[in-house]
Amino acid sequence: MLPEDYRRFCEVAPKELKEPYFFQNAKTQPEVGFGLSRIRNSNTTGCTQCEYNGRAKKPTYNCGIFIDIFPLVYVPESKLKIAYHKAMMKFWRYVMSGRNYIKYINVQKGAKRVHWKELHHPSVVAYYVMSLFIKDEKFLPCALKAHDMFRSGKRVGMIPFYGYNEKCIWDKSFFDESVDLPFEDITIPCPKEYDKVLRKQYGDYTVFVKGAAVHTIAVMDPDTPYHIKLRDHYKEFEKK
Repeated sequence: MLPEDYRRFCEVAPKELKEPYFFQNAKTQPEVGFGLSRIRNSNTTGCTQCEYNGRAKKPTYNCGIFIDIFPLVYVPESKLKIAYHKAMMKFWRYVMSGRNYIKYINVQKGAKRVHWKELHHPSVVAYYVMSLFIKDEKFLPCALKAHDMFRSGKRVGMIPFYGYNEKCIWDKSFFDESVDLPFEDITIPCPKEYDKVLRKQYGDYTVFVKGAAVHTIAVMDPDTPYHIKLRDHYKEFEKK
């Protein structure tokens, strides 16, 4: 989704989506990474292995079947700006990793406090140092700004999720117009230059190649709400 559209979508979606649909990102559920957003169906269960091992141990974490929404951001032309962009993203990802560990992951392990050995991890140290200068509620806005700091450019890419992977960086003109394409029993608006987008990212996408999955699903049930399907999983965590 183009930068302007994605920012607007993140403002509108939490207000407009009604049950059973839930808009999930770092703002609506802080445990989520800030490189993407998701729309989840709360009347279903679609729990990834990563979630099952961590975030899904909390009944408040939505584990319905989801659709990922990846933001595009503008790519600067200057090599110096690109270097600065990379450095800022890396720094804030480090800080947010330490923050999320302290506030969410460690708690989900059943620990009441952080073990002294874990205080030596660089991301945890970075979080505590930044906490001396910035209030906690400012961390997420700073991290988001670091990833989406440019407001114009000839190229866009899935930088917040994939970093500066050239396969996922395209001319913005590829997305200027859309075309409706059939998908099963519906039609979906896609970039008019979808062929150029897909070929750069995947090569000859028309040839079937067996590959690895991005997500490893731990629990899948389209007919049972996650808070019922994962009830025993919650109990196991509470016993610890």
